[in-house]
Amino acid sequence: MAKRKIDFQDLMAETERLLLEKGYDGFHFKLLANRLNVARSTIYEYYASKEELVTAYMINIMNRLTAESEALKPLASPLMHLKELMQIFIKYSQIHQITQMIPLINRDSSPAVKSSIDRLSEEHTRLYQTITDLIEKAKQTDEIRSDIPSSVLARVYFTAIEIPNDDAMNHRDWSELIFQVLYEGMSGTKRS
Repeated sequence: MAKRKIDFQDLMAETERLLLEKGYDGFHFKLLANRLNVARSTIYEYYASKEELVTAYMINIMNRLTAESEALKPLASPLMHLKELMQIFIKYSQIHQITQMIPLINRDSSPAVKSSIDRLSEEHTRLYQTITDLIEKAKQTDEIRSDIPSSVLARVYFTAIEIPNDDAMNHRDWSELIFQVLYEGMSGTKRS
């Protein structure tokens, strides 16, 4: 009997669902195989371990986020660029919850896992630098306050992405709301 092949996107989607539902410790190939309606050995044909699959999932999401971020056309305003990036980051906000699992992963379990974790760290640093650079440019054009260190603004920006969307708004509306609160603050005073 021929083994059933696994569609890569189905594998990644179900991996995400299980990680979000069960956490890293509750995630295992038997449960994933049941969800995908395949034999556990079929998953092992693609990934040698749970660590390799989870880090491959993280890289897949990071690649999609990075590709969409890089596809943004340069905007006239650094502030509007920050706003557009916020939409992309919130669209993929689940990656933040899942990357918090990285300390649980044995990075020495295989060279592929170590490489993936190193790459995730590099990409995160690069995205953080992109945000910091845009903040600096927005300061130069007087779009945002220059009296707050850019590193603080960048941390607040990244932290805002992790705010749970308990109202289940679509990611664009949620992004708009979060960006509005970041930019205008809680005072209700609109900035021009």
